[in-house]
Parts: sequence; C-alpha cells; structure tokens
Amino acid sequence: MEIHEGEGLFINSNVVHEIRDANEGARLYCWNIGLPNVTEYINFTYVSRIVDQAQSIPFIKLIPKGEENVSLLRRIERVGHIYLSQRDYYQLQILSEFYQCLNHLLNIFDQYEQINQYFFDPRVKQCIEYLQSHYHKKVQLSELSHMVHMSEAETIKLFKRFAGDTPFNFLQNYRLEQSAKQLMYHHKNVTEVAMDCGFSTTSYFIQNFKQKYSLTPKQFQIKYAKYLK
Repeated sequence: MEIHEGEGLFINSNVVHEIRDANEGARLYCWNIGLPNVTEYINFTYVSRIVDQAQSIPFIKLIPKGEENVSLLRRIERVGHIYLSQRDYYQLQILSEFYQCLNHLLNIFDQYEQINQYFFDPRVKQCIEYLQSHYHKKVQLSELSHMVHMSEAETIKLFKRFAGDTPFNFLQNYRLEQSAKQLMYHHKNVTEVAMDCGFSTTSYFIQNFKQKYSLTPKQFQIKYAKYLK
C-alpha cells in the first residue's frame, strides 16, 4: 500500500508490517499506542476499547477527507511538531492531543465497522480453501502456518478468531460433512468413505460420525438410502 503526503495509516498491532520510503528524504510520524496501566482509568477504558474494536480490522488508511479523518491527521502532525520542539510542558500538550486523537479514532472505528462489518482475513480464507481441497489427505498444521507465514500458535489464534474454531476442528467437521454426502449419494461402504475423507481408521471415523449425527455411518446410509444414485 502506498501512502501519500498528508495521509496516514492505522495499523493493528497484530499485523506484521514494514514501512519503506518510496522517495528519498520522505518523513513520517510514527505513534505507537500501547495498552496503558489499568489504574489509569480513562486512558485504559478508551485505549482498551480501541484494541477490542481493532481485532477484526488489520488497518485503516486515513485520507484527508471527512471531518474525523482531517482532524485526526492534523492533530497527529501537530503532536509531531510539539515533540520535536521539546518546549516547556510539551508532554502535557501531547497528552491533551492524545485524548482528542482517541476521540477521533473511536468515531472513525464506528464508521469503519458499519462499512466493513463483513471483513474476513484473507489468510484465513486461504487456510480454509487449502483444508477443503486437501481434506482427503493428512494435513499438518505446519503446512498452514508455512503458507500464511506465521507461527503455528499464531495461525491457530488467527483462524479461531475469524472461523470460530481451530483448523483441526474445522477440518474434522468438513470431513464429516463430506462423508455424509458420500454415504447419501454414492454406493460405497463405510471403510471406503472413511479413507476417501481422510480418516486414519474406520473405527475413528465411526466414532466421530456418530458423535456428530447421532447415527453410525451405516445407520445413516440406510436412513437416506432413497438418495443413492
């Protein structure tokens, strides 16, 4: 993403990022906002709210359009000048501007969430597509983490945040759904279906299938025999 003069970028701390100068001599202000001490009630309350809201938003490009964006960008630039000047009471001035920036940022978040409420991290989509196309094989977590360039623990955390479950549970459920379709629409025995859908053993398949559908695979097949081709 390219940022032009007068623009800004809010980046979620969970997003790996790198900033490079497009032009020699370019200058920028970088303002890191960490979670404050819980004893600082006002600060903690609003910063933690931003952190919570930012969980599903990787970044927001701030362009000088709209009252909130313009005001926030101007204040950030002002804070940069105040910091560089180091005049008397400059820290107090920065703190004052900081709270105003929080107010603008929260308002921007509210608008952004209404517009982008269906955001879905593309890395999770990539993992889901991989699991769905390889469900009949043995899939290792390392394959997913390597694909999205994250650690295994971070991959699980990211996947669970957007998909609502772990990659393993998602894959297991998808395998069971595919096995149910095979039992309904194809003349295959239970072992064939188990192997076709990536289960290591028939007994393990039967156990998990019954837990999900309250029927053994054979009972399920008999019940839905009318759908067999």
